[in-house]
Amino acid sequence: MREPILLVDDEPLVRNVLKDYLWMKGYYVLAAENGAQALNIFSQTEPALVLLDLQLPDIAGLGLLAQMKLLRPQTPVLIFSGRGHSVQQVDDAIRQGAAGWIAKSFTTEKILWEMQRVLARRQ
Repeated sequence: MREPILLVDDEPLVRNVLKDYLWMKGYYVLAAENGAQALNIFSQTEPALVLLDLQLPDIAGLGLLAQMKLLRPQTPVLIFSGRGHSVQQVDDAIRQGAAGWIAKSFTTEKILWEMQRVLARRQ
């Protein structure tokens, strides 16, 4: 079995579409709808990659990124967001260790391409 991918998004439609698409592409996907669930899954598994929505109902995405990097600095985290964010926020995410930033107007193919790029660098 492949290493799991952790998908964190509070929007059920986005979460389910991405989970199903990645599953069809051969990835084992664990999904969380908020930061608390994400941290629980992250601490109990060793995901190969985290796809992290920046806007979550219970914790800021950058705060969650920081917590994940404290637990496992080697785990790549791709940030995605659908709301307008400043260049400063993108820079902050990259400085805190994010492997990349994807605008939420993405296609499933764009997510897959970014994942493959990051996972290839990891190996």
